[in-house]
Formats: sequence, structure tokens, C-alpha cells
Amino acid sequence: IKLSAAASFGVGLAHSKEIILPKIDESIERELTNFLPEEWIPSVCGLCQAGCGILVRKVNGKVAGVKGNKRNEISKGALCPKGFAGLQYQFHPQRIYSPLIRKGEGGSPDSFQKIPWAQAFDLILERLIKLRTTNRTNALIIFSRRKGELEWSMARHFADVYGTPNLIEYDMPNDCLLSEAIYKTSGVKGDLSFDFSSANLIVSFGNDWLQTYRDFVSANRGYALSKTSQPDVRSKIIQIEPRYSITAMKSDRWIRCNPAAEGMAALGVVFYMISSGNYDTEFANDYIENFDDLKESISRINFDRILEITGISEMEFRYLTRELASAKPAIAIGRRTDLFSQGLILLINILTGSFNQLGGAWIIPHDDALEFNKSLDPAARSGLSKVSLSKNSLNMIKVLERIIEKDPYRVDAAFFCNVNPVYNYPELGVDAIEKIPFNVTFSNFLDETALYSDIVLPITTFFEGYEVKINYSLEANRIISACKPLILNRDVMSTADIFLALGKNIKEIQNNFLWNNSKEIYEDYVRKTFDSDPEIRARYEGYNEFEKSARSEGVLIPRREIKIDKLSFRFLKDINLDRIKVSRDTLKLIIYFPSGFNDFEGCQMPYLMDTIGSHLNSVWEFFVEVNPFTAEKYNLKGESIVYIENQDGKKITLSLKTDHSNTWQSPQTFNKGISVISDQGSGRRGSPRPWQG
Repeated sequence: IKLSAAASFGVGLAHSKEIILPKIDESIERELTNFLPEEWIPSVCGLCQAGCGILVRKVNGKVAGVKGNKRNEISKGALCPKGFAGLQYQFHPQRIYSPLIRKGEGGSPDSFQKIPWAQAFDLILERLIKLRTTNRTNALIIFSRRKGELEWSMARHFADVYGTPNLIEYDMPNDCLLSEAIYKTSGVKGDLSFDFSSANLIVSFGNDWLQTYRDFVSANRGYALSKTSQPDVRSKIIQIEPRYSITAMKSDRWIRCNPAAEGMAALGVVFYMISSGNYDTEFANDYIENFDDLKESISRINFDRILEITGISEMEFRYLTRELASAKPAIAIGRRTDLFSQGLILLINILTGSFNQLGGAWIIPHDDALEFNKSLDPAARSGLSKVSLSKNSLNMIKVLERIIEKDPYRVDAAFFCNVNPVYNYPELGVDAIEKIPFNVTFSNFLDETALYSDIVLPITTFFEGYEVKINYSLEANRIISACKPLILNRDVMSTADIFLALGKNIKEIQNNFLWNNSKEIYEDYVRKTFDSDPEIRARYEGYNEFEKSARSEGVLIPRREIKIDKLSFRFLKDINLDRIKVSRDTLKLIIYFPSGFNDFEGCQMPYLMDTIGSHLNSVWEFFVEVNPFTAEKYNLKGESIVYIENQDGKKITLSLKTDHSNTWQSPQTFNKGISVISDQGSGRRGSPRPWQG
């Protein structure tokens, strides 16, 4: 389809005046208009990265319900609250169905006007072509969440042939729990997969994993299996955190620690394991580089100082060490915190002798994007030779800081593909986006980042587009799932189609974009996946059988051993506990995520708002949980109104929750600590905002 933008926009560009848009997929249109009175169609949920299998109920051609797909290799028929609320996401009245251009100040929904797709592409292409003609393709940055492999591969393809090294994989706090530590110690970009179902012991340092694990369904299924799969063995769960969370409630033992001291608790466990000799010596020597030096460094730590910082008794550390040493295989899991804490928790997994083994923690390297055929022109090669703003860092905050500081160069244009940094990092996100002259957001809603963007492009949901998902089971088996459109929506466009249209309209690179639409991209991707894996080719008679299996239940590829050299923990050798100040009078604000909001999304779905405070008998309101001792000290009582103020003087008003359940009626059950749940913001998208205070 070619649409003329010149008449409506009137700007002379270095590309064709007729915008080439993806061709209409007539086959899916025929398929969706030839329906049965009622049918259940297998698909894949796209509201997070897990890729749970769903069955979508269609009545007279219209989507009317969702349930879990029992044949799916990932979810086995289960769904999380977010999955069940998928129809509320699809049919939300605040979804956008037209490209928008901002005419006024950023941050206000009143600043936007609808424009045609052709005009939106004309504006974007003008910027992209100007960067190419000035040999500054590296000044484009693309943020993508990698919720789907089709979206990610097309973003990778466009970034390469256009010539920017700045395709940033935007990860969330619960996506990659120990990714920085794994990269620092091994050079592998990846994360750990925890085999909850087969572990004899699960020790969590502050991770409410039954509520907030990145694959919520698999974690809860693993919990159930750990208690029931072996008649004579029931795994033990130990939860270390200041708050009596959902996981603490279901654990065999809850060990209280001071707020934000979980990393120090991990250090105490490492100290006690090494000093007492309760660890797998042979395993540690095989996996840890210069282990003797590390042991010497750990032995010099002042253990009394750890007891003071954590508030955990020596008896509890002795108990933890004994359990970890005797319960192999065992798992240690933590939250996405600082590199120091991540490294210690990774070290515990090695000391137990359960690393890269069933019932333990597996290194799962980030899959390389499947590459399409491409040729790079001189402009692309020049741009790709520049240093990336990520500088091999996996820390999103550092990337945003480099944009603000123009380090190592200025960013002139940004694409935010289904990500929302202004919401996830409120002040830092706004500062970064305001330093970029031209911003484009790909989104279903006018979210916080969209409010500060120049152009907003409406994208398909998982009910409306083609996608491929790759995830890993608890046993680290690779699962490939796929989905096709179930709803026809001509007003929006998939992210893959957007990159296809951009590539087709830049003359120097259009020979790299020979597909007609996202259906052809999908078929090319799935066929390349089939052709590239001998094991898949041996199992299925042909491409069609493989593609159908990927859509109906997912294709399981057995775990493959990841060979890594010894891990280097040099960054743990210089530990100075004297620099850590302990104040009993300072309140700490800690953010926790209910299960429906662990991707910073969900506040636009009424069903999820009904679950936001289920443990408090509280829904649809802002609230703060306060320790009873702390509440008494500040003369606070349940259901009173409190204000929380940050350093800039910004306030939020919250309802106080204290005596909400039996857990609160015994003051001994809690240490000092505050947790906040707040959907402060636009309310259109996202979940509990990480308030900066």
C-alpha cells in the first residue's frame, strides 16, 4: 500500500513522497471472517515475557473469554491474574487507535492530536534520513522489552542495517534477578533459572517469589510440585526479609532482618559457610577462580558487624548454614539489587554444590536474536563501529544517565518500543527523554513515556498480531511458542510492521526489507528456527507440523549444558562494613509488587485493581504498610491518612494499614519497615510506582 504524505504534510524528504506501508494480510482476514458459532483457539499470553499458553474462546467470531491451555509446556493450564484480565487490556476504553503528535508541553494528554499513519512515518523518516546523511546513525537509540522474539529480531535487524549500536534490551527489576553478577563473574549475558520443583531447600533473600517471580505461574507450580511430587520428601522454604510477605506466610521458616539488609544477610551466610567449612569444597574449587584468595578475604570480615546490620542472630546464621550444607540440591534466590548482593547470592548457589544441576540454579544465556539476511552499507558499518551507550552494562539506570550526560555522545532520536522508563524511573526518565530532541513511543496506551514523546504509534496486542515467544521451564528446557492474530484491527500496527515500513522507505537499506507484512516475517522466522535446529527437524515431519505444534502447545527443546570457565568474584574481595551506617531512627521505604503488577503494569485493568491488597482486605486504594512498633512510635493508627514526601517536596497521600490480619496482632512478628503500594500516575498503564523518596 502506498499513501501520499506530501499533500497533508508538505515537507520535501530524501525518500519517496509515497509512504510504503505493509500490505494487508488477506489470508488472515479470510480466516477470521470464516468462523464457527463457538470455538477455543490456542494462543500465547503477551502481557509479560513468560509466554503462558492460553485458549481463547470465540463466539460468532468475537473474542469472549480466556483460560489456560493444559497442553502448553510452560504453564500447564494455569494463568496468573494478569492473564485472566487480558480481555480488559484488549478492550480498555483508553487504548489508542491512531498515531498521535504532541503539539504542546510534555506530560499532558491534552497536548496530543491524531494524525494519519503516513504523516507519522513521514515525520519519523525525516529525522532518520537526516541522521544518515550526516553520518550520525549511532545517535538513534532503540529501547525494546523483548516480550516477543519477532519484535526483538526486527528491532535488531533494523538497528543493524540502519547503523545504530544502541539497541537496548530494556529489562525490569524482576526480569533478570542476578544478571549483573553473572555477567561480572562469567562474561555471560543471561540470568539464573531456579528449579523450584526439584530443590530440597529454597532460601530467599528478600524475594517474594510466590508473588513477584518473573514467571509467576511456573514459580507457583514449582512450589506445589516441591511439596507434593515426592511422597517422602517435602522441600523446605526459608524466607529472609523484614516483611511478612505472601512467600513468608507460605514458608517453613521466616527469618526477620532489618529493612534493606538482605544482601548483608547473604554475606553472613557466606561467612559462616566458609568459616565453618560447611560447603562443597570440590565444587567450589572447580567453579570459583582463586577460591583460596576469596576465602581469605571473607574470613577477615567482622561478623559482629553483620549481626548488627542485619538484626539476625548468630543462631539463625548457624541454622541457615546447616540447612544449606545438608539439603542438596538447594537454591538461593534474591531480588534485583546491587551487584554486591547479587554476587553473594550467586556464590551461595555455588557453595551448596547445586549450581547448573537439577534442583538448583541454571545459567540461562540470553538467546541471540535470530538474524535475517542483511547487507550493511558504509553508513551502517560506520554507525555500528561506535561505542554503545550501554557500554556492555545491564543496568538501565546507567543508560539513562549517559543520555543525560551525553556520554559518549548526544542522542538525537529515541524509539521506546512497549517500554515506559518515565514510569519505572520517574525523575531520571523525564530528565533523559527531555535531553533527546525527537522521541517516538510504540504503545497501546498514552502512558507516562508517551506523554513526553513527540510521536505515539498505536501497536497491536497479543490478540491482534503474530509473535514468537522463547522461554525456559523450571528445569531449564527451552520452550518455543507462537501465536497468530485472533482479532482483526486495521487501526494499529505491530512493532515488526513498523520497523518494516521504516526500512522500506529508506532507499539505502530497503533491499533488507523484502517482506510484505508481519505474516511473512513470522513465517520466515519460524522457518529459520526449524531449519537451524537438527533436533527439531528430526522430531517433526516438516515446517507446517512444527509451526502448528508451536501454536498449540509449544515446542520443548531439552536442556543443553552451558560450558563456562571459572567464575571470578574479585569484586567481593574489598568489603568494608565500617562504611555502612545503621540508623534505628530512619524510616526505609521499600517497594513490593503484588502478583498482577510485577511488570510495572496492570493498573488499567479493573480485575487486577481488585487484587492489589488482598492480604489487607483492601482494594482500589493507595496504602502503606507500617510495622506496629513504628506506628506506635509515630502515634499512627490503622486507617489513618499519612503523607510520604520525597527530597523534592513531592507528596503522596496514602491510607495506613496496621492491624489487618492475625500477623499484625503479635508485634514480635515484625521488625521496622515500610512498604508502599501506589498506582500514582496516569492510571492508564503500569503498576505500583517506585516512588522516589
